[in-house]
This record gives sequence, structure tokens and C-alpha cells, in this order.
Amino acid sequence: MMSFPNRETVEKLRSTYPVGCRVVLDHMDDPYVHIQVGSQANVTGVDDAGNVMCD
Repeated sequence: MMSFPNRETVEKLRSTYPVGCRVVLDHMDDPYVHIQVGSQANVTGVDDAGNVMCD
């Protein structure tokens, strides 16, 4: 069963990763997506499931 973070957790993520801030990929464990470690992106938002979305 999939669980979602509570509202407090999502709001903390939104304050930690505001729209426009830069992030750097440290690690990703997804065999279907090949993005190099060290890649950088701009945060475009955090959805209600707590996913940090990047451009």
C-alpha cells in the first residue's frame, strides 16, 4: 500500500525547496531514467505527494 506524506511534511518540503531554487542530483535509483549524478536543475514546485518537480 502506498502512503502519502502529511500536510506538515509537504509544507516543510515546499519551504526547503522553493520554486526557482537550484538542486543537484546526488543519487537516483531508477533503472529506467539515466540522469548523470551532478546534474543540476531548477525547482518548479512540490506536489501534494511530496515530489520535488524540476525543470
